[in-house]
Amino acid sequence: MLHVAPDLSGVIPLNAFEAQAASVRDLAAGVMDVSGVAGTALKEMQEVRDAGQWAQARDGMYRFEQDVMRELEAGGDSEHLQERWKKALSERLPSYLPARMSGPVRERVAMARENLETAGSIYLQKMSHLGQLEEARRYWAGGVESAVEQGEAALAERRIKEGSGIFVTGEEASLMAEEAHSRAALNLSLIHISEPTRRSYIS
Repeated sequence: MLHVAPDLSGVIPLNAFEAQAASVRDLAAGVMDVSGVAGTALKEMQEVRDAGQWAQARDGMYRFEQDVMRELEAGGDSEHLQERWKKALSERLPSYLPARMSGPVRERVAMARENLETAGSIYLQKMSHLGQLEEARRYWAGGVESAVEQGEAALAERRIKEGSGIFVTGEEASLMAEEAHSRAALNLSLIHISEPTRRSYIS
């Protein structure tokens, strides 16, 4: 009986299949490596961009704070400082910031803005208190001076005592009281001299 061998001329050997599969795996690994490198490079570029935008935003917020605080301190209106500060934050701060910012940078700016608003409010509250204290000190000093001019030494000393420890130290108050007493005595004598002399007529 005649046996005919099968025709294997069109069949690809197994080792060739393995070689092709290995090539495909190597190619895929190469593509993944390139993709990873590209992704890392893109991430680094984004980080550099964000760092630049954040530096600009931080510098802008610093300039904004300096400009606005200088204006508020020079304004002399201690009653509406908080309102003017919040208005400036809302209307003027955006002009100090970069026109384009990434999402992460915007988040950092939002947090920094909240901190800036809080710190500014605390500072202005102290400044307002100091302004009110200065106004009260001027009123107190005016009262002392008025008593001295009228020659009322006791009243001047009493008012100085009231301001001791608040507007002046105890030592300053003592020196101030001595000076006020001398000046008040002098003013009192001048007042008496300037009064019209009463003439007595002998009938």
